[in-house]
Amino acid sequence: ERPLGTVGNVRIIGATTKRIQISWNSVPGSSGYRIYWRLADGGPETSRSVATAINTFDILNLQPGMSYIIRVSSLFGDHEGTPVTITAATGPAERVQGFRVTVVDTD
Repeated sequence: ERPLGTVGNVRIIGATTKRIQISWNSVPGSSGYRIYWRLADGGPETSRSVATAINTFDILNLQPGMSYIIRVSSLFGDHEGTPVTITAATGPAERVQGFRVTVVDTD
């Protein structure tokens, strides 16, 4: 049995406080890809599958200022190739600056 193809060049192409965007090189013969992610310090893992024509993915609704473990693997029918793992972080939450209360209504 030949080894399944491994996704190459998994990288971060964008990040905000609540989103990380990744991309990877396509694997010839793949029927799709599976992306897994979880907080680096533990917690449940989430995954999504995408079609073979897709090689970018936006991981949404993340927590600001946190590191995430992200794995990407190629799919070949019912089989999954060895995942490639990277670590990425969301941006820190923005602090409110220069906030003043100018009118206080006591009603």
